[in-house]
Amino acid sequence: MKLENQPHLKGFTVQYQLEKGLYLSKGPKIYFYDFLTDKINYLGTVPVSFKHRILSNSSIISRLLRLKIYNIVPISENELFVCFNKWQFVLSDGKWSMIKGVDRPFKILRGGVAKTLKSTLYFGEYISNPERKEMRVYKLKSGSKVATVAYTFDSNEIRHIHGVHYDSFDNSIWVLTGDIGTECLIGRTYNDFSSFEIIGRGDETWRAITPCFTKNNIYYAMDAEFVQNHVLKIERDSLARTIIGNVNGPSYYSATLGETVLIGSTSELCPSQSSAESQILEVANDQLKLISKYKKDFFGMRFFVKYFQAGLIEFSYNSDNTPIQYFSSQGLIGIRKKVFKVIVE
Repeated sequence: MKLENQPHLKGFTVQYQLEKGLYLSKGPKIYFYDFLTDKINYLGTVPVSFKHRILSNSSIISRLLRLKIYNIVPISENELFVCFNKWQFVLSDGKWSMIKGVDRPFKILRGGVAKTLKSTLYFGEYISNPERKEMRVYKLKSGSKVATVAYTFDSNEIRHIHGVHYDSFDNSIWVLTGDIGTECLIGRTYNDFSSFEIIGRGDETWRAITPCFTKNNIYYAMDAEFVQNHVLKIERDSLARTIIGNVNGPSYYSATLGETVLIGSTSELCPSQSSAESQILEVANDQLKLISKYKKDFFGMRFFVKYFQAGLIEFSYNSDNTPIQYFSSQGLIGIRKKVFKVIVE
């Protein structure tokens, strides 16, 4: 596996990868990098307030206030779904529309939007939710600006939804939730949430954010705060679960490159963290291998992490499952504002 710095993309976050190019963000602005022309084209600025636009251009303030683009997902040829802070928008033929039909503002964690073959999106509510109120999975069809409720978790069932993900191998939709005890679950549906199958729940071994789908297995890294974090494998046929190896801390984001899986650990500095660094690990043939590691920046104290966020490896969303992946980062020494290409050799 090889990591290649991409100096022409410095300062951008790679959000979504297509065969023909990359959707990028910088502050509240979105761009498209065309592989064929080798040009970065400006597409638009998220229509938030002037204050938010100005503040989001500061890396420190944007981290403090969470003023960033979390997701850019192409719905169709002329439609983009864009998540900024706790708001969702559609950019269609150059015109912005805020998504209606949602009950309250909420974040969608990076990569946590499922896109089906019918160009329908599914996404869930990620809020603090100390009262443990109902949490919803929403559905948005191509051409619509109004989301509808696809599924509801009852009060006191979960804290929040970590992500909704599409499994193209069997046309299922997976949902991952947290954070404590039975709130941690991994489940799926094959029928637009008419029924919902819980694969497992009950403790932090089922607390995760990003599943990685391969032909025969589903891999995920735990997002555990208090116990040793592992990379685990769920076999498709039997749903048997196996530990592949240990990770130095919680993992937010992962990526799939064919049959190879990339795991990004997070420098959250929580009780389960064994070292103040973020790591990139490779899972190939059920073997876990360290590829690179990066130390947390000068906000490397638990108190500061609460406000200025953890050190993160941010993989791009890869719709084509190609043997190439991109990643940027947050809060890590030595790779600030850099973008890397990951190539499986």
